[in-house]
Amino acid sequence: MLNMKTVCSRALRRTAGSILLRAGSAVGRTVAASATSSGQRAAVLVQSSQGRWAAAASVASFSSSSSASASSSDNQGPPDDYTFRVPELSKGDGAAMQRVARDSKVLETNTLYCYVMYVDHFGADGCIVVERTPEDGEETEEQGGRRVVGYVQGHRIPERPDTVFVWQVGVDSSDRRRGLARRLLFELASRLAKERDVKYLEATVTPSNTASRKLFRSFARSVDAECVESEHYTDDVFGSSGHEPEDLFRIGPFDLK
Repeated sequence: MLNMKTVCSRALRRTAGSILLRAGSAVGRTVAASATSSGQRAAVLVQSSQGRWAAAASVASFSSSSSASASSSDNQGPPDDYTFRVPELSKGDGAAMQRVARDSKVLETNTLYCYVMYVDHFGADGCIVVERTPEDGEETEEQGGRRVVGYVQGHRIPERPDTVFVWQVGVDSSDRRRGLARRLLFELASRLAKERDVKYLEATVTPSNTASRKLFRSFARSVDAECVESEHYTDDVFGSSGHEPEDLFRIGPFDLK
């Protein structure tokens, strides 16, 4: 069985030329990314650009410093206090996911019902939350005394059940620069690989969202898989909204069983 350390070490040994990257155009709302220097962890948020079921991934942070050099190459994992698990209705995880989105000030916040329904319908088949012990003064609506500080929200594509589509990912501002965004992607992909035979992860990204594109490329390298980019949602499908086009990022096949 492969673990995060194993696949990341394997990825570091690969050359850049072994990854297939095909540039194209992409959609969604552009948001900023917090950059860190090499060897540090970058905090990111991935969001749906329109908050709809045909989702898009974008990256944001809570810092005014935005840079295309945002690094997600550090393979050091989060501190031991973080735990990753499947969200549960009984623990109030739907409300916690909405809180993370709302407090970001940049993620598009959907209705509470949307998050509750997603946990109910896709909790075991496309979602992961990360939690830790709350600090003094931090609110926690979750049951059990732990605070949810990040989540990945996705679903398997009905026509292609070997593929999980990432809709929305959020990480609290207080927990940035700990590699949580990529770790959330890894936890989701590895669990679904073992339990649902998933071999691919997809997301759509705007052409101007450099940080998000780097995140998914970094994730592809960490699981020793190709990252193929192609045009997906062209601007005409969004009418006169001014919405950017989106590229499809298709990562895989990967073997994380």
